[in-house]
Amino acid sequence: KLEVVGREFRLNGSPFYFRGYGDDSSYPITGVSPAAREAHLEHLLRARAAGFNYVRLHTHCEVPEFFEAADEAGIMVQPELSYYGDNPMDHFSYDPIRDATDRWVAFRRHPSWAVACSGNEGFLGARAGEAMYAFLKRIDPDRLVQEEDGRGGLKSDHEGDGRREDFRTGPLSAWWPGSWDPPAPFVCHEYLNLCVKQDSRLEKDFTGAWLPPATRADRAATLAKAGLTHEWGDRLQDAQHAAQKLFQKLGVETARRDPQCDGYCYWTVADVAVYNEKLGFYTAQGWLDPFWRVKRCGATERDFAVFNSPSCLLLDLERLPLAPAGNEKMGGGWGSGRFAESNRVYASGQTIDARFLLAHFESEPLKAPELSWRLEGEDGTVFAKGTRRLGDQALGCARPVADVAIRV
Repeated sequence: KLEVVGREFRLNGSPFYFRGYGDDSSYPITGVSPAAREAHLEHLLRARAAGFNYVRLHTHCEVPEFFEAADEAGIMVQPELSYYGDNPMDHFSYDPIRDATDRWVAFRRHPSWAVACSGNEGFLGARAGEAMYAFLKRIDPDRLVQEEDGRGGLKSDHEGDGRREDFRTGPLSAWWPGSWDPPAPFVCHEYLNLCVKQDSRLEKDFTGAWLPPATRADRAATLAKAGLTHEWGDRLQDAQHAAQKLFQKLGVETARRDPQCDGYCYWTVADVAVYNEKLGFYTAQGWLDPFWRVKRCGATERDFAVFNSPSCLLLDLERLPLAPAGNEKMGGGWGSGRFAESNRVYASGQTIDARFLLAHFESEPLKAPELSWRLEGEDGTVFAKGTRRLGDQALGCARPVADVAIRV
């Protein structure tokens, strides 16, 4: 049972946190979603190993084999109608009631189907939105409903009485903790769309429906204009992947540290390869490459699971206030801002004023846990260490559990 109670999600009565990712139905070899349960199960289990528990299907609904695999993998699914606002994507007639009915008839028995969503980044209009919400709740009262993910460019997320959806959309990138404060739970929309260039070294792998988005010849020509060779280009490509890995960690930690945040949808799980006309190259914004493989110098499943797990410890060195004066965000209305500055360089004799936070969404509360920490050098030398007995810790969002002065 997945429900909204007050301003938080509950799963079977316990606090729940959405650790989601976006899927754009990108299949470079087949061109379309394969009708093969095993293929989807392989992908979903990889996402589960990285800590994810939820997938948003951007403006599309998957094949039955996908839902069968999601049921087995334990990944919740948000299938969407193929709409941007009231604009059908594939030039079919505008009839969301018909399309929502077809989706319900086909997939209503799958426990993995968690959220019924109308589309992407649009607004059906107040009357139509309310009618759609009422219809979806009438045919399927126990499933959560979202009008359109990223509704209206987030502008209307603080408006209305909730009759159009059960939860709201949150920022796309880093924000001040506590500054995003809708009257209902929120899940960050297309969070951390961290684009770099497509890797030309993958050219040989595009043997099916997709042409390679970046070829070695084209990349060589671009590099030559700057007097560089593939050796430099490949090193730069690896550095881009390493930067993505760092910002994935920083970005997810930003969401996890805000006690008012109820989840995120990392954008995206695998590269979609969208052409950026302004910059003249195909983008690579995914955690994995287009073939669901770990990128060179990118985050592995184990790397991602460290900060994307049900529970995590966070080290707060900035001591950011929960909500700064003026309720400011880091950046504009879409939360397109920056990460807080922090001095993470310390000299011998200085003291690190460390605050430990705990976000805990495992199956059971913690009974008198003990926090242990240590400061190590690269060679394994331990410069400082300590332990702290904590009180019982309930399930729920991040909260301070210990303030520790670590002398370097």
